[in-house]
Amino acid sequence: MAAWFYTLATLPLAMSSTLNYTSPIFVGVLTACADIRSGLRTASKLAYVALVLGFLGVLILLRPTAGVDQSYYILIGLAGAFGAAFSFRDVKRLAILGEPETRMVFYFCVFGSIFSAVPMLLQPLNRHSSDSFAVLVAIGLLGAIGQFSLSRAFGLGNVLLSAALQYTGVIFAALIGMLVWGEIFPLEKILGMATIVVAGVLSAIAVKRD
Repeated sequence: MAAWFYTLATLPLAMSSTLNYTSPIFVGVLTACADIRSGLRTASKLAYVALVLGFLGVLILLRPTAGVDQSYYILIGLAGAFGAAFSFRDVKRLAILGEPETRMVFYFCVFGSIFSAVPMLLQPLNRHSSDSFAVLVAIGLLGAIGQFSLSRAFGLGNVLLSAALQYTGVIFAALIGMLVWGEIFPLEKILGMATIVVAGVLSAIAVKRD
């Protein structure tokens, strides 16, 4: 999460978001490696196709562009997405061991707060209005709900399906932009959203077949 927030401040929003959404691809790679080591097939080829198709939809929708001078920040973004993929895998392992989602989210928040407190103390303090403070509280509450939902999805559901459905976050962001800020969607953005929807449908079909 620290890597993602860092790229939000140093890269264009489209590039930062795209790097963040490479984590489902890494989830697929980790799943494939685990299958090779165990000699078992826990996911169908269709599930992997859905992951790649979903990422293609993200690229179409966000149309990220990067320069050579941004390579360092891109690597940080990819490292963050790679770390997130491991956390999603470990959520599944903890769920198998009987850990409840509430306990996972609790420790996630505790360690996240400790980790964030150190660099936060090195930054200058800012005064907040009642509106900005309300936004911070809303971010915290919605983030906690989102983290609980992710933990429950990866813990109880199919890992590749949950990973592919993460791409729908781009669609929700685009719809919020349209409804709140009046953004207009060109044809390629509609095509990108449709591609992500198709990827989600293919993931559901793959899980049902398995």
